[in-house]
Amino acid sequence: MDNHIFYELAAKVLTGEASETENRRLQKYLEHPEYRKTYQWLQQEWQKEFRQHSDEFSLDRGLYLLRKKIKTSEQTIRKAPRLHHITLLRIAAAVILFLGISYAIYHTGQNKNIPPSEYLAISSTAGERKQITLPDGSVAYLNAQATLRYPETFDRDKRRVELHGKAFFEVRRNPEQPFVVYSGDFETTVLGTTFEVCYKDTTHINVTVATGKVRVAHRTTGERVILTRNDHAAFDAAKQKFTTSEVHAEHLTDWHRNILHFDEITVKQAFALIEKWYGIKINCTSEAILTQKIRASYHNESLENVLQSLQFMTGFEYRQNNDTITIK
Repeated sequence: MDNHIFYELAAKVLTGEASETENRRLQKYLEHPEYRKTYQWLQQEWQKEFRQHSDEFSLDRGLYLLRKKIKTSEQTIRKAPRLHHITLLRIAAAVILFLGISYAIYHTGQNKNIPPSEYLAISSTAGERKQITLPDGSVAYLNAQATLRYPETFDRDKRRVELHGKAFFEVRRNPEQPFVVYSGDFETTVLGTTFEVCYKDTTHINVTVATGKVRVAHRTTGERVILTRNDHAAFDAAKQKFTTSEVHAEHLTDWHRNILHFDEITVKQAFALIEKWYGIKINCTSEAILTQKIRASYHNESLENVLQSLQFMTGFEYRQNNDTITIK
C-alpha cells in the first residue's frame, strides 16, 4: 500500500472533504493494524491541535504541502536510516492538522457552524455502527463510514452538529435551543424529534422523519421544505429543489436498532446494503438474480445467516473468500 495515498485519504476524511469512494479506500488501509494505529493517532492530534490554530483554508495548498513534506522526509529517512518511521508520520500529521484546522475554521467563519473550541469528532468504520450521547442528552446513531462533529458543550441559543454520512437522531425537545444538523450546504433544524439524515456530498442529501417536525434548507439557494412523520425529502441537484415523498420511516431507519431491513427491494439493492452493513464486497453479474425483489428483516444476524436466507429465497449459490462474496 502507498503511504502517500493513505495520508491524503486521511487528510480528506478528517476535513470532511472525502467522497464515499475515498472513505471506502481509507477503510481498506485501516484493516491493517499499523495504518489503523497511525490514523487513530492522527485523529487525536487533529482534535488536540484544532483549538490552537487559525490558518486560512486551502485544501489544494494543504495537499501540495503534504506531498512535498512526505517526499522531503522520505529522502531524509533514506539518508539517515536510524530515524524511526514516526518522523514521517509526524510530518504528515502536521500537514493534515493544517488541512483539518483550516477547513474547520474556514467553515466556522463562513457558515457559523460549530465554534472552534472544545470540538469532538466521532467516526464509524466500514461495517460499524456507533451510538453517541450528545451533551444535551440527545442520541445520535452513526451508520457505517459516517462522521459526526460536535462541541463538548452546546451554545445557549443553538445545538449545532456537523454530519458526513448517515445518522439517526433522537433529539431532546427544547424550543429555546433548536437542534441543527449541518451537512455541507444543507441544514436540518428541529426542536425535538427523531429523524435520519443521509449526506453524501454537496449536492446530495436525504432526510427522513420518524416523529415530530423538521425543516431542511439549502443555504446557498434558500430552497427549503418542512417535513413531518413519515415524510422523506431528497435534493434534486439538477433542478436545485427538494423532492418529497411519503415513506414507512420505521423501515428506512430501523438500521439504528441493528435491524437490516429489505422492504420490497431488488437483490442488487440488498447487496449494496449488505456490503455497507458488514464491510464486505459482493460480486454478482447475473441480472436474473440482481433484479429479483425480496422482503426480509434481520436483527443482529451474522453475514452467513443473511446469505443463507437470501440463498433460500432466490436460489443463488455463493462462495466467500475473506471479505469478498462471489454470487453465481
